[in-house]
Amino acid sequence: MTASELVALIEGAGGSVALSPDRQHVRCKLPRAAGSLLEQVRLHREEVLKLLKDGHGQLAGHTNERGQVASICDGGLGPLLVAGIVGQWLRKRCVVAARCASNPQILYREFSSWANTTVLTTAALPYEAFISELRELGWRSNEDGMIVGLCLGEDFLAAVEMERALRRQVLN
Repeated sequence: MTASELVALIEGAGGSVALSPDRQHVRCKLPRAAGSLLEQVRLHREEVLKLLKDGHGQLAGHTNERGQVASICDGGLGPLLVAGIVGQWLRKRCVVAARCASNPQILYREFSSWANTTVLTTAALPYEAFISELRELGWRSNEDGMIVGLCLGEDFLAAVEMERALRRQVLN
């Protein structure tokens, strides 16, 4: 397993990997279910450390080597980071639901808004790259162009609440 694959597995499981403030150690947060990956981090410590120092860790501090705010378009940030950022947004803001479908432009608008306030100071990921990342993460469009099986968390909760209200009306 490569260091990139290991970091992707950890982030995919909801964990995180970052450099310590002195940039000499790897800091890992793992959910219980992914606890077995800690031994892999120990085995590949030097490779993970190099990966973080060479670019993956840049977002953790939000600055690049010149002290400027890092963006996805910076040359030092690779595809793993883009997938990591999109994946992080999906984990924090979306719900997987079989009977849902979402407009990709709305998903992109919400991702950009989140990236502006949470991760980056500018929306650096173009729409086409965002859609490409969604596809690489396994999301597909239906014949109407909607992303199937993915819903913004807020929209999902609103739909659940509306369904509950309708059921209460029927029962009364």
